[in-house]
Amino acid sequence: MSAASTTALIAVDWGTTALRAYRLTASGDVIETRRSGDGILSVDGAFAAALTRHVEDWTADGAVPVLLSGMIGSRQGWHETPYLTCPCSLQQLADALVPLDHPRLDVRVVPGLADHRDGRDDVMRGEEVQVFGALAEAETGHFLLPGTHSKWVRVRDRRIVEIRTYMTGEIYAACRNHTILGRLMDEGGWCESSFRRGVADGAADGTPGALLGRLFGVRTAGLFDRLAAGELPDYLSGLLIGAELADAAGDGSEPVTIVGDSGLVERYRTAADTLSIACSLGESDASVGAYIAIARMAGLLGQSGSRRGV
Repeated sequence: MSAASTTALIAVDWGTTALRAYRLTASGDVIETRRSGDGILSVDGAFAAALTRHVEDWTADGAVPVLLSGMIGSRQGWHETPYLTCPCSLQQLADALVPLDHPRLDVRVVPGLADHRDGRDDVMRGEEVQVFGALAEAETGHFLLPGTHSKWVRVRDRRIVEIRTYMTGEIYAACRNHTILGRLMDEGGWCESSFRRGVADGAADGTPGALLGRLFGVRTAGLFDRLAAGELPDYLSGLLIGAELADAAGDGSEPVTIVGDSGLVERYRTAADTLSIACSLGESDASVGAYIAIARMAGLLGQSGSRRGV
C-alpha cells in the first residue's frame, strides 16, 4: 500500500536541537517515526528544505497536511506565531493554526501558549500538544514535562490554565560546566543514593534564597570527602530537581503525570518517590493523539476514525 493511500497526516515536533516526525493514519496509528538532530538552530534558516528532506517521501502529491509544533513557531524559527493566552482548549489551538509557505506541502504551525496570571509571564511551545495528548479522556490534571526547561502544566475542564517553567536543566549544565562546583567533579555512573540525598536537601524547608547557599554545599561536600567526586554530579542534579519539585508540587497531594521519553523522566520519578509525591508516567508519544484531534478539528481530516488519546 502506498504512502499516499495510507498517510493522512504528517506531524513534526520541531525543537531547538532536534525534530521528531510522525507519519500517521487518520485513526492515529503511527506508520513511521523519524528523529533528527536538525533542530531550528542547526538548519541555518532553510526550514522548508529541511522539512522536505525529512518527509517528502511520505506524500506523493503534497495533499497530506503537515502540522508543526514546538520552537519552529518561535522568533528563531520558520515563522513567529502568536501565543494564545491561557486558559486555552484544544479547539482554540486548532482554530489558530498558522499556514506557512512551502512549494508543495500544506504546512501549518500549532501556536504556543502564554500564561499571564498574577503579573507573571510564562510561555511554552510544543508541550501544549503533549499535554493534550496525555490528558486522554480526563478533564483535569497536573503535568510535568522534564527538559532543559521543565514545564509544569495544570489542566482544568480540558483547558490548559497554568504554565510554570523551571530552568533546572540549564542551571545544572551551567553549574556543572562553568562554575567552581564542577572543579571537584568526575564523570561517574548513576549514584541513586547521592541523587536522593540531593533531592531531600534541595526540598528542605528554607527561605527563598536557601538554594543559593545549598549549591555551595556541593563544593564543600567534595572538599571534605563527604561525597566522592563521581557522586557530586548526581547530588547537584538532585539538589536542583528537589528544589523544583518542592516549589511546583507543593504538599504533593495532587498526583503528577510525567510526560517525556528521556532519561530525565526516570530521574524525576525517583525524585518524586523520594519526596512521597504521587506520580505516573504518561506515554512518550502522547502528542500523537492531539495532532490527529487538532487536524480533525481544523477540517484537515475526514470525520472517520477514532480520536485516539484525546
